[in-house]
Amino acid sequence: PVYTGPGTPITRIGEQQTYVFYKDGIETFVIRPGFQGKVDEFGMLIPFPTPPAIRKVPDHIFPHVAAAVDPPEVVIDLRPQPKFARALAGGAIAEKSNDLRFHDVKKDEVKVLKREAVGMYEVAVLAAGSAKALKKWMDEQGFKYPDGMDKVCNEYIDDSWCFVAVKTKVGQKDGV
Repeated sequence: PVYTGPGTPITRIGEQQTYVFYKDGIETFVIRPGFQGKVDEFGMLIPFPTPPAIRKVPDHIFPHVAAAVDPPEVVIDLRPQPKFARALAGGAIAEKSNDLRFHDVKKDEVKVLKREAVGMYEVAVLAAGSAKALKKWMDEQGFKYPDGMDKVCNEYIDDSWCFVAVKTKVGQKDGV
């Protein structure tokens, strides 16, 4: 249940469910937050390498996907890469970033690439010049910037990623 009254602002009620699918060069990311609490205290900030297309999916999709997918074992190779491999990987990333239209944001600005309502959420796709500018924009627009995330956000900004900022947006009626 989502509510706006007194009490605990927001609590985790289960694991967040996230599924990522890749087909024909398109990556699809489906997320279901695992929270309950005051609607005006909820928000998310999600980094993406390119501006995503956003749409609402029906809630019943999650049990269907969970029943169809057996999560694979993930193996991470922690051995250092040879220098030439790092250089090749870095070059590929840099070439991709140079093609993006939102990478030229000034240090003190935020570009709104898209803003729309998706279900009960207001969603903004943003390109930021710095975490400080991102925080300022989000505060001014009523989004919740995550505390202590400046360093992480700046790392994504340095790599020319954009952000999807999400907040709840529902009408207020007495007794709701």
